[in-house]
Amino acid sequence: MKLTEVFDKPAPIKWGKKGKSITGDFTVDEEDYVIYFSPGPPPYDDQWVIEFVQKVAGKKRGKLGLTGTGKEFQVFSTVINGIKDWIKKKKPGVIEFDAAGESRKKLYTRLVKTLIKSIPYKIDVEDAGVGSFGVYRLERTK
Repeated sequence: MKLTEVFDKPAPIKWGKKGKSITGDFTVDEEDYVIYFSPGPPPYDDQWVIEFVQKVAGKKRGKLGLTGTGKEFQVFSTVINGIKDWIKKKKPGVIEFDAAGESRKKLYTRLVKTLIKSIPYKIDVEDAGVGSFGVYRLERTK
């Protein structure tokens, strides 16, 4: 099975705002998630940071790590779909997000390569070392 085939069943996203961030809430098998699109500070108004988390009842911050639900493909499919939709509407100049840990960096590298095929951005990956952070920076080309 090709990687692109496993990302073809995204959940519906409910768009909203939280402070200056644009949010995309979705549910996969009774687990709630949110994608945050946060603008950079001036003068970096056209630079956005993306983060997605699993919501945790009673907590302000969601869970960043593995959820253990067995639905990672549908979660990532929804995140990719949400990012594509948001890019079409917002047309940001620069998008950044981070990945912590070697396995997360490998997964995010694959996800970004899948995403980049359908959007007018070039990718720059800054690898901070094994087991550390990887920074993914996408810059608009058109």
